[in-house]
Amino acid sequence: MPSLPTVAQEWRMNLSQAERESRGEALHSSESDRASDDTKVLHDEDEWLKKRSKRTDAPALVEDGERVGLALSGGGIRSSTFNLGVLQALQRYRVLERVDYLSTVSGGGFIGSSLTWLMTRLNVPYPFGRTRADHRLTLTPRQNGVACAAGSQAPGPADTVGWLRQHGEYLAPHPPLTRWALLSAIVRGAVISLLVFLLPVFAVLVIVQQHVPWAFAACFYLALVAGALLLAWYLVQGGLSGRWPPTPNRRNTWDGWQGRLLMAGVMLMGVGLLPQVHRLMLSLLEPGVVTGTSGVALIALSRWRALGSDETKGARGLLLYLGLFLAVYGVLLVLYWQATAFPPLISWAGLGLLILLLITLALWVLVDINQVSMLRFYRDRLRDAFMPRVLCRNENPEKLWLHDLVGADGGPYHLLNVNMVTVDSDNPTLRLRCGENFLLSPLYCGSRATGYRSTKWYQGGGLDLATACAVSGAAVASHTRFLRARTAAILMTLLNLSIGYWVRNPRFATSKNPANVGYSYALSAMLGRVGPMSGLSEDAEHVHLTDGGHFENLGAYELIRRRCRLIIILDAGADPDWQFKDLSNLVQRVRLDFGAAVEIDPRPLRPRGEHRISESSFVIGRVRYLPLESGEKSEGVILYIKTCVVSGLPEDIYGYRRSDPAFPDTPTSNQFFREDCFEAYRELGYRLAERACLAPWPVPQQAS
Repeated sequence: MPSLPTVAQEWRMNLSQAERESRGEALHSSESDRASDDTKVLHDEDEWLKKRSKRTDAPALVEDGERVGLALSGGGIRSSTFNLGVLQALQRYRVLERVDYLSTVSGGGFIGSSLTWLMTRLNVPYPFGRTRADHRLTLTPRQNGVACAAGSQAPGPADTVGWLRQHGEYLAPHPPLTRWALLSAIVRGAVISLLVFLLPVFAVLVIVQQHVPWAFAACFYLALVAGALLLAWYLVQGGLSGRWPPTPNRRNTWDGWQGRLLMAGVMLMGVGLLPQVHRLMLSLLEPGVVTGTSGVALIALSRWRALGSDETKGARGLLLYLGLFLAVYGVLLVLYWQATAFPPLISWAGLGLLILLLITLALWVLVDINQVSMLRFYRDRLRDAFMPRVLCRNENPEKLWLHDLVGADGGPYHLLNVNMVTVDSDNPTLRLRCGENFLLSPLYCGSRATGYRSTKWYQGGGLDLATACAVSGAAVASHTRFLRARTAAILMTLLNLSIGYWVRNPRFATSKNPANVGYSYALSAMLGRVGPMSGLSEDAEHVHLTDGGHFENLGAYELIRRRCRLIIILDAGADPDWQFKDLSNLVQRVRLDFGAAVEIDPRPLRPRGEHRISESSFVIGRVRYLPLESGEKSEGVILYIKTCVVSGLPEDIYGYRRSDPAFPDTPTSNQFFREDCFEAYRELGYRLAERACLAPWPVPQQAS
């Protein structure tokens, strides 16, 4: 039986002639920088791939005109390290040289962006090496940096891999960038955000409480009465709903307003009851502290692994929502408590409050929330770890613009997948999915819902590879299919915990440099479509981008859109229960969006027995695409490699597993990989991919 580099010879002859010709259709290019759909995007990409220099004599995997795609999944540093080993094996057996598309998402983007950066700046065909000699420890980073800066010694693969190994704890790699620096960035962002959102409310409460005390009390009584009236009207509406209105459309509108009445009534009642709850809790402990602490405790309890089974999933969800509500209500209680206890305004305390208000006003006007969010710190750490200056003669990775990669010679075309949040969309599909796959690439940026813009002009041409990599891995975010609660969005925005990025909607973007994104957009993210705020949708002037794994975590979605003939999927997502959720999600998404049928059986990867050993390190599947306009059918082959432990691996991998039973599904919350952990995952990736390259595997038949 043939091996991976040559097995394609047996099935590539089945290529549909109509599909080959469709790739070369004369689609007239427009002078405009906008593409309303993906037709022009795919055409321009194909033209770029045709012009790409083929300086390799590696065996061809597909016919000319067909495309090979490599997908690196999400999973943080676990995925990055595992995929590093896989890339080394694919290069050793000369498969990587034939890859046309490199599609990355989240943690896969760490190592994918490192590959793109190093190939571009070092001008070498492959920077990670292919033999054991390239894995050894070599120079220290400081020595290596001096050598490279002086130009006396170009870094080799061992230097590159050694650097990545030393930066497995990329969020706190070395002094002074320790975990205290990480904590400092979190605290700084939270303090600034709390000042911006809560200080104006607090100042108004203090002024009214001290100078118009009757109005201060009346506001809460009015809120209580208004909430009670709304709830009473809600009950009256419920009683009348069976008899009026008579038509179905009006009844639907009526039912929708009932939900809004209930929400508004509960919120007003909660605000109106603040004085009574405050007095009640004074007899216990400081108000707000008990409520807020209870909320945080319930949130933590809801995420407890012991409650993770399907039988308790509903209870866990209930605890999470209750905890979020109590945490937000605790913030309101603290505001009320401090407002009633604040010293007279004509005092040093009042002067301090005035100074803070002026600072807050300046923040509202001047600050770009993209620059004060945790994404900036996150991006800088990823850049330093995976796009190091010292390996590239101190060239600045912040100046590697995405559109500059168009001229990169020899490397694959890099697709970075992010998620565009759409919880406030008028489109039911986008609203229920909570997102849409948003593409960041050298030629175009955008999505089907927004259209595409030329990367050279989008965001003023200032979108760099490091930022795109960080946005693709911005996993801590609200308004996703995993965390839909609006209360979660409020809490995470107040504490500046959400790692996301705001960009101009490609539908409205111009070639001018984008203006600062102010805090009004964060307010829109918290409250949704309220008044003039457009919320989070594909129709808003600015769209909010988060981790691409919130939409599809394998990175293969865009490769199937491009009808690749061979797709290699590297799945390093955490899946301790072996449910293959990411694979199932991909199968469903491409069937619904592209009409593509993925046929794959991952059961041989599931571990068996006491020692949890998998039967195989990979499985082969196929994807059947929709027929072309000519009626010709076509399909692609999928090579699916997943983190699993098989027999015949080096002893250090088994030894690490004995010390860490969670291996190879270390929780994604652990982003601090030391040398032993790093090497276990890298070597695992190398060994599994090596078996896939050498082992015989069946050839799927062409669709009939």
